Amino acid sequence: MKHFKTNISRTYTPIFFLIFTISSISTKQFIGEICRTPKPFWNLLAIFIPMNLRSIFIIISLLLIIILSCKKEEDTQHPVITIYSPAINRQFDVLDTILVEAAITDDIKIISVKVVLVNEEFIPVLDAFYYYPDASSYQINLNYPIDDYSLENGVYYIHIRADDGLNYKNEYQKIQINAIQREFEKILVLTRKNSNYIEVSGIDTSQNINTLFEINGDYAGSEVSSMYQQLYIAGRNQININAYNLDNYELEWKLDVIPYDPIHSFNCLYYDEYLFSSFCYLYIRGYDNYGTQIFNSWIDEFDLPARIFRHNDLILVDKQSKIGGSTYISTYYFISGVEKQKLFSTYKVVEFFSYDTENVIIVANTYEHGTIKLYDPYQNILTEMQSTLDIIISSVKIDQENILIGTENDIYLYNFSQFSLNNILPGKVAYGLRYNEVNKNIYVIGSKKIEIFNYPGMILQNTYTHSDTILNVLLLYNK
Repeated sequence: MKHFKTNISRTYTPIFFLIFTISSISTKQFIGEICRTPKPFWNLLAIFIPMNLRSIFIIISLLLIIILSCKKEEDTQHPVITIYSPAINRQFDVLDTILVEAAITDDIKIISVKVVLVNEEFIPVLDAFYYYPDASSYQINLNYPIDDYSLENGVYYIHIRADDGLNYKNEYQKIQINAIQREFEKILVLTRKNSNYIEVSGIDTSQNINTLFEINGDYAGSEVSSMYQQLYIAGRNQININAYNLDNYELEWKLDVIPYDPIHSFNCLYYDEYLFSSFCYLYIRGYDNYGTQIFNSWIDEFDLPARIFRHNDLILVDKQSKIGGSTYISTYYFISGVEKQKLFSTYKVVEFFSYDTENVIIVANTYEHGTIKLYDPYQNILTEMQSTLDIIISSVKIDQENILIGTENDIYLYNFSQFSLNNILPGKVAYGLRYNEVNKNIYVIGSKKIEIFNYPGMILQNTYTHSDTILNVLLLYNK
């Protein structure tokens, strides 16, 4: 046993020593050392290594040489990006095309390249372009269309990112983009032909009235997206939610009808970048322009969600009771759908409006009269602003300080800074009010009539009479 241990030690010690030595030096050093090793060393090594192990030793040595020769030197150099076009601070208009020209080099090779337009917060605002050169140099020559109508005036950057697999480089070229001016296109008028048909008409800027299309189904609410040129219709039991393309008047997407009657209550839709809908059972949901759900929040079984409103990162919902119980204004986080808080109320909300970054205007009715309140949903603080003698039917925001209030007898202008309530259209009943921010017109909606007044003069400009009951009037812009 002792002799066996001695042989093992004598046989493998030189191998282990050689392996350790090889692993601690570079390939060139190892080959150089082999070449400089005197012949007596190899003779001595042959004494210690039996014949049957010499071939193993040679193989191991050769393998180590191969492995070491394949080992790459560490890559610490970043790609180099040189942007030739566009020039710094060059101005573009929305719908222009940006010529992007750049040269990219790397000491080894470029794996991937990304080109994208970002805003001042370096958030992408258009689709990115990707390239996979797999070479040490690459030339970018790209016609990049600015095809998003929604882009606002301001500073943007062409962002180019190059990656070599281990290192990456970002370069930004500053440009200016001028937005498309918002323009008014037409008035959309929804009327009830009968219990199963909704007619959609348009009144253009030349005062021409045309029937656009008809919808087979019942009605609970409607909204419009000027950004995506879509009309949204919600029904009580024949339609869930349908989205129509206002360029070709075709159905773009819909939510399937579900076995619940009613699916929606009246005035159930609200649009602010996304479409929000209250359902008569269990939840409130939000959808993007493709019909993909982006918001979901569950409600109590006996709650009946009514008006919905988005204020920054919060969703406010007026919750009435199905069984005559307590009513609340619930606040939800937009990102998670989690309920932040409940505010006990004794009123039904007609409309919500943002007043500033913290506060929301609430136009509502108690059991006896109308009321205007200021609510801070972040601190859950409610302030009484004004009471009216009449029940409020409709309301619209004009600007930061002024809102119109339509009651069952008159139309008032309320000013927040002066705490004043002025009767500007005595005896005029408005089932709906709309304000056109482009041409400064106010639309007063009756059961079968639309009257247009200029603001602030409140002089009658035009009147449109319909043979059918008006369900809703919506204003369509180019963006």
